Amino acid sequence: MSKGEITMQKLATGAAYQFTPADGYTPDMGRRPTVLIVHGWKSTHFTSATYFNLALKLQAIGYHTMQLSLRGHQGSDGDITLVTRPEHLDDIQCALDYLYQRPEVAWEQVCAFGTSYGAYLLACQPAPFKLLAFRAPALYPDDHWEEPTAMIVGWPELHKWREETHLPEESRALSGLSMSDFKGGLLTVGSGIDEDMPPQVLESYRQAGAYYHSYQEHIIPGATHSLKVNAHQKEFIAVAGEWFTRHYPK
Repeated sequence: MSKGEITMQKLATGAAYQFTPADGYTPDMGRRPTVLIVHGWKSTHFTSATYFNLALKLQAIGYHTMQLSLRGHQGSDGDITLVTRPEHLDDIQCALDYLYQRPEVAWEQVCAFGTSYGAYLLACQPAPFKLLAFRAPALYPDDHWEEPTAMIVGWPELHKWREETHLPEESRALSGLSMSDFKGGLLTVGSGIDEDMPPQVLESYRQAGAYYHSYQEHIIPGATHSLKVNAHQKEFIAVAGEWFTRHYPK
């Protein structure tokens, strides 16, 4: 299989995924660290240059990668107008269960990267991961937890709510980072002119990140939430690559 070839498969929940071994990996090398990559809300995961280039970078460092497409998104089952946050968390847990069954994956060295909504979901249940890296992490109130995610995404007061700094007990994502058994390091990469996530969102994550030993933050000046400018994408890949290289599990 050539680099860039899309070979989507389905998990038991109906989420889609693509698993790619680290560069040069052969089964005799044993188990290796792996990064689960989770996209943002309505992202086209498998055709995004940013996700693709991040996966290539991680594979070059020595990580296996698993790109996950949540239900209701590209290549997966489900209706995006009906799927809920608990169901998307089930997708992530199902992805973890799948990785634990693969003979080339080191169970205790599974890491994760998430963008926006994907970062938010990973923060809600961070304990299984060795390392976390978030780009433009989103934040949502816990209200209407069992209702479709599309409803809370479309809530008229959402941006105003995000313009306030929130304590860990006010959000499952923040409490997940600060009050769970997560003991690893966290990288957050923010956009300088993020039109969707005001600075208070990153401040809330920063405060939650103070509870554990390794926290790094990087802001890309002039970048928007979607990171469409090529130079901004390259800066993000460089920062994430340095983080995962420096923290490569030994």
